[in-house]
Amino acid sequence: MWSLLTGWVILQDNSFVGKRTALTSVPYSEVTAVSYVSDKSMMGKHFSSSSIAVSVGGRDYSVDFRGSDKARHTHEIILWHITIGVSASPPRT
Repeated sequence: MWSLLTGWVILQDNSFVGKRTALTSVPYSEVTAVSYVSDKSMMGKHFSSSSIAVSVGGRDYSVDFRGSDKARHTHEIILWHITIGVSASPPRT
């Protein structure tokens, strides 16, 4: 689970003991890296699922998507926010 807000990324963290889950709110200024991850077939075509990895404070969060378009769009939005800033309008795709 994830959500993009003005100035914040909200991630679901399932790493807690006892099957507990936390919603972690992270300001874009704390995100150090974002990666777009997808599986490729032998012919170079993308399968229907992709994910992004968001690095915050030395910890990586993985978010899975159905379809590469949603993952790529989310990657571009987060990348834009951490490189350009939250003061301008994000890119439209």
